[in-house]
Amino acid sequence: MKADNDLYRQLRELPAAQLWNEEVPKFNLLGAKERNQQVALVRAVGVVFSTSRNPEMKAAVKAWMIGLLQDPSEKIRRYATAAIPKLGGDEASEQKLLDILQTTEVEREKKKVASALEKIGGGGDTQGGGAIRRKISQRTEITGQRGPPRKCRFGENGDGPPQAARLEATPALPDGLREYRRERSARSRGPTG
Repeated sequence: MKADNDLYRQLRELPAAQLWNEEVPKFNLLGAKERNQQVALVRAVGVVFSTSRNPEMKAAVKAWMIGLLQDPSEKIRRYATAAIPKLGGDEASEQKLLDILQTTEVEREKKKVASALEKIGGGGDTQGGGAIRRKISQRTEITGQRGPPRKCRFGENGDGPPQAARLEATPALPDGLREYRRERSARSRGPTG
């Protein structure tokens, strides 16, 4: 672990062009064992390029990270998963992460994917769709109910006469993934203030 952190610090000091043009191609040529030893590169590339102002470069890095989601090493997949929201998640990356969430048996990886999806926030939803909305609409087709399942409570303790009704949504998402309370419209308005 200390070796990973030391390597990460060294790689963070390198210029972005050197990371992408020299270190990433070297990493791609390594065998499985050596890639696991050099996994700090994935973390460093994610952090360094998260602040990049070059959209083409950022897109290329994100495509590389999405490709790493297919790596046989769970550790490399976790590091790539953590980097994707920093690079700007989109509907394609969201779908890849949902696929991993449904297929992986490793609990630690499930938690990392759920965290990444939460950070992405269903970014595809702002373009009029997205995997999370599709999951809810699939439930509509199966049960005939619209949206996430709802519970209705009356009164203060959930009993007694209906003074005021409170609706509470319960998640209809894959295991380990919470439904986001943020409205997509707030996301599309952009930063305020």
